[in-house]
Amino acid sequence: MNSTIEDISSLPVIKLPILDDILVSKTYNKGWSYSNVYYLQPIKDIYLIIKNYPHTKLDNRKIRDAYLKTIPDLSNKWSKRKNLEYVNALRNFGLIDQENKIIKEVFEDSEIGEELSQNDLLDFRDIFFSYFRFKEISSWYLFPCQENHNRFESITLKELVQDSIPLFATKDDKFFNKILFKLENIRNVYVVDEDLTHLMRFFEVFLKWGTTLGIMDKFNLNSINLKTQNNKDITISYFIKPFNYFDLRAFIERKKFWSRQILIPELVFEIAKEFRYSVFEIKNFIVQQILENDELTYERTSAVFIVKGKNSAEKVKAATYLYPIINDSYVSHLIIRK
Repeated sequence: MNSTIEDISSLPVIKLPILDDILVSKTYNKGWSYSNVYYLQPIKDIYLIIKNYPHTKLDNRKIRDAYLKTIPDLSNKWSKRKNLEYVNALRNFGLIDQENKIIKEVFEDSEIGEELSQNDLLDFRDIFFSYFRFKEISSWYLFPCQENHNRFESITLKELVQDSIPLFATKDDKFFNKILFKLENIRNVYVVDEDLTHLMRFFEVFLKWGTTLGIMDKFNLNSINLKTQNNKDITISYFIKPFNYFDLRAFIERKKFWSRQILIPELVFEIAKEFRYSVFEIKNFIVQQILENDELTYERTSAVFIVKGKNSAEKVKAATYLYPIINDSYVSHLIIRK
């Protein structure tokens, strides 16, 4: 695949539903309600510092000093403002009050500085589905109509797993601001209001949490050379469904791959788009089918050709994300034998 989607520049635009700050203040008694905290480990550690602090009067400076004693290598990066952002996040998540007192017990078996345990991740999953801003955006995956937005507080993970659909997000500038629900025969473009740059950034926080917690998956369609007509990247994201075995050969025939040599990222994308299985399980399934089915074989490739000069760990991971590995080599193509 090497193409662009249809031109969306002149299509009707619909604003994505989101609560405005005035209504949030009245409903939730909150001022700034967007917590742009990407990483879970500092949230847990700072919560435990507050919980275990020996004195009653605890301000942001004392919290930061205590945190840096525990995690000293962050001293140059962990500013007072960044620390305050994480403390405010604990308030938005309903874990501490305005006086920095604990109001909800979490991370009970955890220690400061330890890697996140499975129990920690379960606590974070509960936080994800109790934080109204995350639940609001989750409602978009059931289709962003006002009816779904009106009931976002009642949306559960079970409903999202069963009934949600993938979203395709693109950006005009730094952050995602346009969302599509399909890539063919597009009727509308759903947009974040241009004044809500904080919501654009927060959508990426939402995706970071969802993927870290293992309830969502996402990847850039660069790997299949699919972009918008003005050469903007497209990212698919979705809530993961439990994997169910299916007939891979029948799937390939139904999707009408016109060659016996099929690019693996294209195959992974088509499976993810239809079934919403995790990329990890899709790749494992493809490898299993190759190794067990005499009608299938594969073609290897080198990481050099996939990575194409990318040098950061994050960029390398993104570039290789859709490629399975067999015998320590990346698999680029599935080949159907004659």
